[in-house]
Amino acid sequence: MLVRLVLHSFYLEVLPLRLEVVFAADFRDVFELRGLRRARRGSLESPRVEDGALVLAYRGLDGVGRATRCAISGAEVLWRGPRAVLELVFAPQEERVVDVVIDCRNEQITPAPRHGFAGAEAVREREHRLWQVEHTAVQAADEGLSAVLGQAMADVFLLTVPPEAGTLHGVDRFVYAGIPWFATVFGRDALITARQMLLFAPGLARGVLRVLAALQGTTVNPERDEEPGKIIHEARYGEMAATGEVPFGRYYGSVDATPLFCMLLGAYARVTGDLAFVRELWPNACAALDWMAHYGDRDGDGYVEYQRTSEHGLVNQGWKDSGDAIFHRDGRLAEPPIALVEVQGYRYAALVAMAELADLIGVEGGARWLAEAQALRERINADFWLDGEDTYALALDRDKRPCAVVASNAGQLLFCRVPDPQRAQRLAARLLRADLFAGWGIRTLASGQPRYNPMS
Repeated sequence: MLVRLVLHSFYLEVLPLRLEVVFAADFRDVFELRGLRRARRGSLESPRVEDGALVLAYRGLDGVGRATRCAISGAEVLWRGPRAVLELVFAPQEERVVDVVIDCRNEQITPAPRHGFAGAEAVREREHRLWQVEHTAVQAADEGLSAVLGQAMADVFLLTVPPEAGTLHGVDRFVYAGIPWFATVFGRDALITARQMLLFAPGLARGVLRVLAALQGTTVNPERDEEPGKIIHEARYGEMAATGEVPFGRYYGSVDATPLFCMLLGAYARVTGDLAFVRELWPNACAALDWMAHYGDRDGDGYVEYQRTSEHGLVNQGWKDSGDAIFHRDGRLAEPPIALVEVQGYRYAALVAMAELADLIGVEGGARWLAEAQALRERINADFWLDGEDTYALALDRDKRPCAVVASNAGQLLFCRVPDPQRAQRLAARLLRADLFAGWGIRTLASGQPRYNPMS
């Protein structure tokens, strides 16, 4: 973190000024910030000064040392514990600049080079120029639209990780889920972002697919909800993940990331024609498809369901993952295993994508996957459609009873091309009724439905 203090004296005579800056660091894990309480923590070390900079250090319960280094330039500094004392003398109307540079270190990770303001600005400009080369520039006749698109591109850039930023990121850029709590690998978020950016920055999809292929499940690990072929939900590298206090070091409790992986690979190939990359990731894509057919289909009914195997994992494992997200018309919570409507659409689209890819690279399986897709599409329309509501059920519960709730999830079947033209029109019209369409967008749950709470 870089902080620049610009101090300007408006006095016409010499002005002495004492400036004191106090630093502190508690090294709390991100999950503590989110409200989890710990029975005990690691040990804070006494502040020390090294090479003119203050070092605040902590050794966690995972045995890893972490440190925050605080340096000041632009003035002489006297350190008194964690307090920096600067005795400044201003000439008449003089302006002084004081820079504060704070960087964090973990003894298990190779530290990034330290930069002052000039160096950091140079790195930022270099990265931004590289991003400009990597993505398609979009201009519109309407200045407002151009501004929106430009800001959107800049926002995505802020979430991306350059290729050299860690061993996972290889030769392509990756995109994190959000700042600050979700500045890490999230399978679903990265896949959806890469899909939406595909026409503008196809290299982002390549980076996302490569990283997620490297983290793909390889074994059955109930504590992490991991199974062979499953695409990761979340990867964390903090203290509580390392000690096992939370299961999110490598956590696989996401039912939709795996079909989304196959869908993105298919879309990437259609846009770029990069069949060499498809062949590179073909074993991973086939493993993902196998997961959907076996581990994902928990009761052999042809639908992909979820039910957590980790006591500390997520109860609901779709994009609506709060504990009360999936329920019946009367408000009762659905019992797992649960088959979400959009996930069945994803599986259909994944089968179609894999069939197309098989034909493109000349391998067998395409005709079989296409037949499976068509059969699945027919079943979705038979089992999930709510005729009186002009929409599809939110999910099927353990007993295959539909959760007859009007929600936005069904709209994703349009994206997957599951409804026939007539039902597609009815569903689109339903999504735009006043109880779902708020003017700014579509509500995730229709107003008037049980558990609807716009303040939640």
